[in-house]
Parts: sequence; structure tokens; C-alpha cells
Amino acid sequence: MAKALSEKELVEWVVNYVKSRDAFVKRIVNIDVNSATITLTYPDKRQVYFALGSFQGSDRCLACIKPEPDYVLVVLNTEQNLEALIKSWDTLCKVKNLTIMFINPDSEIDEKWVVKPYVHNQVTEKASLKTGLRSMFETVSPI
Repeated sequence: MAKALSEKELVEWVVNYVKSRDAFVKRIVNIDVNSATITLTYPDKRQVYFALGSFQGSDRCLACIKPEPDYVLVVLNTEQNLEALIKSWDTLCKVKNLTIMFINPDSEIDEKWVVKPYVHNQVTEKASLKTGLRSMFETVSPI
């Protein structure tokens, strides 16, 4: 099992991730890092990443979510975070502009999986939610 990342390592991972995704299109105008909050500015929009590591403290982040911009919670791929996602699902699936990224940079298989609770909730049956999320969780080595 991989070790958990420090907040600094998690922020660095997010910054490197967004830079690599933007390498060809070069649309990012600015990257502002303020503690565990990374704000990306594009010509036509903003996107905010919360590099939390765990769902602990996510309530504070969720409380400051507004209709714009898009928000991404970045947490480690742990059993505790998966369980917290399932437990908080009914609240999270009401936030249209929220994405949650589960990561493990040291994973020998994929290093991340992503879920948009609002969209996912529209296309999945409640009875299969836990099984579906568990399947996505297993695509990345747990921490």
C-alpha cells in the first residue's frame, strides 16, 4: 500500500496534473495556489480545486461552493474516503458543478478516478450506487 501524501505533495500533484492536461491547448491564464485551494483562470471561466486528501473538512469547502465556477475535490483513494462519499451522496449529488477526484500517484494501475455526483446520480440506479462506486474505486490502488 502507498503512503498518504502531505498537503504540499497533494497540491503539487494537482498543479502538475492541471498543467499536463493543458500542455497542448495552453488555455490556462493563471494558477493561484492558496494553501490547499488551487484556482485556475481560463479566458472564459474559472475552476477551483480543493486538495483535501480526505473528506474531513470538505463541509467547509462545500459551504463556499457557488453556482460558478466548477469545483473539484481531490481526495486520496482510501476506503474511508469511499465510505464518506457513499455516506454523503445525497448531499453531494445536489451540487451540479462538483467533481470529486480520488487519487493515488503511486498506483500501479490507474492513478485516479473521477466522479461527478450530480451527473452520476442521473444515470445510475440507487440500488447499484455502492457497487458502481466500489468498481471505480478498485481501478486505482488504495492508499
